[in-house]
Amino acid sequence: MSALEGNYYEFQGENLQSLQAGEVIQLGKTQIMPLLAPGHTAGGTYSLLTDDYILGDTLFIEGHGTFNKRRVSSQQMHKSFQKIREV
Repeated sequence: MSALEGNYYEFQGENLQSLQAGEVIQLGKTQIMPLLAPGHTAGGTYSLLTDDYILGDTLFIEGHGTFNKRRVSSQQMHKSFQKIREV
């Protein structure tokens, strides 16, 4: 979970670790790097893996996820899609 998301929703947990965008996590031989992608939520992330990426609730085969209009604009979501496209 991104630090921005965790702080906004005030999530707490003994084993919960908030991540900064670009912070690398090593899982066996796979590197996972969360990248901020405001859209579905203001602190939404997608994860860049060694050989792939995970988009979460940002983008689906049939289209994009919904966005929180109170905290995220359609322009912010569009910028996130552009960032994903560049990867």
